[in-house]
Amino acid sequence: MRFEYDFQIAGRPVGIYVLEDDGSELRQLVDFETQDGERYRNEHRVRYRRGRPVAYRVGTSDWVDCSDAPSSHWPTAAYPLLLRASVTEYLAIDEETGQLTPRTLEYAEGWVVERQGDRVVRAFELRGDDVIRIDWGGAISELQPTSPG
Repeated sequence: MRFEYDFQIAGRPVGIYVLEDDGSELRQLVDFETQDGERYRNEHRVRYRRGRPVAYRVGTSDWVDCSDAPSSHWPTAAYPLLLRASVTEYLAIDEETGQLTPRTLEYAEGWVVERQGDRVVRAFELRGDDVIRIDWGGAISELQPTSPG
């Protein structure tokens, strides 16, 4: 499945966010240009088995094995798996540093809000099982009409 989102900062379209899920690997690409003309492009990948992450990587770095990690540990890019599993709290693995941070997920009608302490980190608007809008803590991505959601 492939989902294409726009990427907006301050209400202005600046790029794209693409999520692909082939049933065993999530691939995410964000590509945008800041108001200052700086280009930002990053890719995250998460391999998974039976709904649980087993490895992750950022860009072209080496894969990091997380198959033996406790069930409470999830890479941040594994959010589609977290949402499917209706996880309410977890230790977020920062894929670039390996640092662990406690986070919670609050589910309400059509929305899931992710918090780190009192701070909202991300918010997801859902239509059924599909994420149709993501608030990344300031930047917004909305599912594009060409996507299956």
